[in-house]
Amino acid sequence: EVTSTEIWECLNTTYNALAERERAAKRLGPHEFLSYVEGRAARFAGLADSTLSRDDGYRFMVLGRAIERVDMTVRLLLSRVGDSA
Repeated sequence: EVTSTEIWECLNTTYNALAERERAAKRLGPHEFLSYVEGRAARFAGLADSTLSRDDGYRFMVLGRAIERVDMTVRLLLSRVGDSA
């Protein structure tokens, strides 16, 4: 699998900007940093979805995303059950 130029640029830009965004978060609060990370993650997901071939590597990434969503859902449900007990 060859990673597209767009994905590499997204990852590189994100990595290079993290230090400045972290400094800004210390001044302005965590919302600024988390908004940046959320936007960059969404950009990466969109680029991956539109540029990667649908082979084993892509399916592995989709599987990892699904497992992470299940994990977060279970944690949310467990926290709600713990609140009612």
